[in-house]
Amino acid sequence: MKVKYHAGVSLIFAWWIFAVFKSWEFALASIVSGIFTDMDHLFGYVREFGWHFKLDLFFRASYEGLYKQVHLLFHGWEWALLLAAATYISDFNHVFCGLLFGYLLHINLDQIFNQPEPWAYSFIWRRRRQFDNKACFPNKFKMP
Repeated sequence: MKVKYHAGVSLIFAWWIFAVFKSWEFALASIVSGIFTDMDHLFGYVREFGWHFKLDLFFRASYEGLYKQVHLLFHGWEWALLLAAATYISDFNHVFCGLLFGYLLHINLDQIFNQPEPWAYSFIWRRRRQFDNKACFPNKFKMP
């Protein structure tokens, strides 16, 4: 899913969170994790194309499946489990609640709109497939 859509959805849900819970911490943390989960695409870009950054190539590489491998360190259901545990241990601290909510929103939207293999947003599953982009996101490689 494109960053602009993650940002729009995250802002709408942050407004809803603030309206319901009256917590800036909860709302802001959900925006941060809802949008900035995609920062891991920068690591993939540098690994694949080097430090010479071109914005148009960066977005095309992510949206058109130009990477040979797809590590996506922040995209993993495993992180959701860790955030859920931290949320519970912190007695549902609003920052952890927001990070969890925003993260789950982000990952679920990616799962729906990016059409990956069902387990492609598991870091462990991707690792077992040597992070092969075609194995994880085969729909990006089908001819229309």
